[in-house]
Amino acid sequence: MTIQISRQNYSKRIENVRKQMQAREINVFLVLNALSIQYLSGFWHLPTERPTALILPLDKDPVILTGQLEIRNVRQRAPWIGSEALYFDYPGMKPPLSLFAEKIRELELNRGTLAFDQREYRAGSGISSQGEPISEKLLEPAKLVWAGDIVSRMRYIKDEEEISILKECVFWGNLAMNVLQDYTVEGVSEAEVSLHAEYEASRAMLRAMPDGWGPLAYGHGPAHVFMKAGPEAILSHRNPSNRKLRKGDVIYANASGNIYGYSDELERNLFVGEPDPKIRKLHDVAMKAQDLAIDAVKPGKKCSDIQKVAFSAVKEAGYADYVFHHVGHGRGISRHEPPFLDDGDSTEIMPNMEFSIEPKLLVEGLGHIGHSDTILVTKDGCEVVTYYPRDIASLTCK
Repeated sequence: MTIQISRQNYSKRIENVRKQMQAREINVFLVLNALSIQYLSGFWHLPTERPTALILPLDKDPVILTGQLEIRNVRQRAPWIGSEALYFDYPGMKPPLSLFAEKIRELELNRGTLAFDQREYRAGSGISSQGEPISEKLLEPAKLVWAGDIVSRMRYIKDEEEISILKECVFWGNLAMNVLQDYTVEGVSEAEVSLHAEYEASRAMLRAMPDGWGPLAYGHGPAHVFMKAGPEAILSHRNPSNRKLRKGDVIYANASGNIYGYSDELERNLFVGEPDPKIRKLHDVAMKAQDLAIDAVKPGKKCSDIQKVAFSAVKEAGYADYVFHHVGHGRGISRHEPPFLDDGDSTEIMPNMEFSIEPKLLVEGLGHIGHSDTILVTKDGCEVVTYYPRDIASLTCK
């Protein structure tokens, strides 16, 4: 099983970026996006108020610039890449990006074209009211250009190690969903069921992993499990509450394995007792929409094509008013990332792209109807890598 990206793979990714830099006549690439830094170097960090940059010259060794708090993490997680701590803490007497710019001048890298993937650093991922911009003056005479698409488009296509990690995540996500369903009993709260299932699935996963292993996903354990039940399940991204499960509830259940920052997306409806005819009809329509979307995914198609096909089934059934989000999204080291299966995304689908497929119906007074599965695009279609049962009989909790 693969549980981390190899150093050789990081070197290959950097060389691929350099090929794009050469084609665009870029001399230096300043990478500020935390996930892109992880993708290229293996250094994972939480991008709050402490800026970090990967400086990637076309013809010199790369270096990571950060603050004193993170420098040990850089050297532990990416010992093969140069690193330097340039500031004590944010914001400090001199802004960190200004210190980064001065270091670029010191290294004589402020020549030719200098590309960046973010125009500024915002503390707390946007919590700060004022962003810290890249100083063009400090980087003169370099010409500054945006080139964030270089790494983001590389991240669209999953390599062999990423696919292997994903499939390992799927195994543990499947186990976690199974445990969650076992604990789903009338009269027990959403939060209690979620916590029990996450603990048990995470414990099993940890016992299978090498000593010292960690999931490298902030805020989530090795297995991530939660549920929302009943009418409030239509409220997006809410944590489980102390609400007790009731007979007739439709549950929105989510389970995944987390490895090296990657995860699968597995979402299911669970039913507390036999669902009534209305719920069955809604479920059948959501499943038809998902099947149509999965069958439509092929290399050469546009992402927008998939949404049109899936929603045709929903519209035909007269349920268009129950749709509030697109059919799916790309996945990788971020749970949600481009491209999107959305009317506004004309990206061409290519082999080894990874997507969630999740057409949902959100019904006031009832809840959240529909499943989500993770797929990988193949040379002539797609592979559904998540495999938990989807039929009502298998998902009904007695």
